[in-house]
Amino acid sequence: FCGTISSGSISVGDDITVLPSQKTSKVKSIVSNDIKDLRPVNKDETVETIQTAFAPMAITITLEDEIDISRGDMIVKSDNIPEVSDHLSCMVVWMDESPLRLNENYIIKRATSVINGTFRTIEYKKNINTFEELDADALELNDIAKCTISLDRKIAVDPYQENRYTGSFIIIDKYTNKTVGAGMILDSIEGSGVRGQGSGVRVQGSEFRVGTEAKEYSNAEIELNKYIRKNYPEWECREI
Repeated sequence: FCGTISSGSISVGDDITVLPSQKTSKVKSIVSNDIKDLRPVNKDETVETIQTAFAPMAITITLEDEIDISRGDMIVKSDNIPEVSDHLSCMVVWMDESPLRLNENYIIKRATSVINGTFRTIEYKKNINTFEELDADALELNDIAKCTISLDRKIAVDPYQENRYTGSFIIIDKYTNKTVGAGMILDSIEGSGVRGQGSGVRVQGSEFRVGTEAKEYSNAEIELNKYIRKNYPEWECREI
C-alpha cells in the first residue's frame, strides 16, 4: 500500500488499524520512495527496505494480512486511534461570490478523501475586525463562520490544531468544480468535550480587547486568525 505519512512515524512490527473500516494488521515491511533502485526484481532478489519511516515521507508498506484498503483511508497505530465520524464541527472561510446555503450538497476534499457533505447549521459568523460573533443563515464572500457539516460517510477526524494536514479541507461546488471555501476541523460532534481539551486553555497573547471587556480566544480561533492573516492580508485582519 502506497501513501504519505502526514504525522508521526511507522516501524516494521507496528500494530496498525485502517480507518474508517477498523480492520487491523501488522507492518511487515517498509519501502521508501526515496530508494532509487526500484527496477523489477527476480524471485531471487529482495527489495531494499527500511525499518522506520517518518513524516512527511512517501512510502510503500506491506502488511502481515491481506486486507482491503482504499484511496482516502487512513492507516494509524492501533494504540493511537483518532475518532471516526460523519458529523463535524468546523471553521469555514467562504471564498465564492455565490453564497453558502444550508442543506445544499458540496464536495469536501480532505487530504486524499473526496466525499459529499452538507452544511447543517451556522453557529455564528465572525466580524474579522472585532471577532464579534454574529447570527447568520448563509455565508457570503469572505465570511468566516463556525459550522456543522454532515458527510455521506465516516472519516477519521483530526482537529486542525493537532494535525494541519488531516484537519483541513477544501469545499468544491459539485456543479462547477470550483473551489468555493476552505475549512478547519474543530472536532467531531460526537467527540466534542472529549477531544480538543486545550480549547479552553488561556494562551499567551490570546486576549483581544473589545470595548472594556477582555476577550479570551480558543486555540482554534487563534489558528484561524493566523491562517487569515497569512493567506488573506488584504482583509487587514488584526492579530489576536
